[in-house]
Amino acid sequence: MITNGKIQLYPMLRIALFLVIGIFLGHEMADAVVPSLWLAGLVSSVGIAFFLFRYPILQTACLLLSVSLLGAFLVSRQDARLSLSPDDDELVHRAVLVSQPVERGKIVRCDLRLVEGRHAGRLVKASILRDTADHRYRQLNVGDGIIVRSVLERPRQFRQLKFQLSLVSALPRF
Repeated sequence: MITNGKIQLYPMLRIALFLVIGIFLGHEMADAVVPSLWLAGLVSSVGIAFFLFRYPILQTACLLLSVSLLGAFLVSRQDARLSLSPDDDELVHRAVLVSQPVERGKIVRCDLRLVEGRHAGRLVKASILRDTADHRYRQLNVGDGIIVRSVLERPRQFRQLKFQLSLVSALPRF
C-alpha cells in the first residue's frame, strides 16, 4: 500500500491533535463563549459533513473541526460547572456532618452534605475554625446538623467545592 505521507501511518494522530486544540480553545475562551454555542457549532459541523459526502477533503475538514468543537464543548461545560458566580461571596447553609471531625492545628476538618440552597446535596470538605473559649467543635458528631456561613473558593483539584466555615449553631440530628 502506498501512502501519501507519514501522517497517513498514524490516523488517530490527527484526531488527537484536533481534540487537544479544541480543549485548549475551550479552556482559553471559557469566559467568552458559552458551552451551548460550542455545542451548536458541533452539531452544525457534523450536519454539514453529512451532506459533503461527494467532497471527501471538505468532509474530513468538517469532521476534524467537529472533533475540535467537541473538545471545546466538553472543557467549557466542565469549567462552567466549576465556576462560581459573583453573588457567592458569603452564604448561609444547613448541612449534615457525614464524617467524624478531625482536629488539625487551629481548625477542625470534616465532610458535610449540604441539605438546603443552590448547592443542596453536594458533599463538601469543611475547615471549621476551632473556638477555644466554648469548645463547641468537640460536640460535633456524624449525623449532626449545623448551620454555617461559608465563603466559596475555586477548587484546586477540580473534584469538590471547598468551603471555609465558621460554626453558627449546631442543630439536633435531622
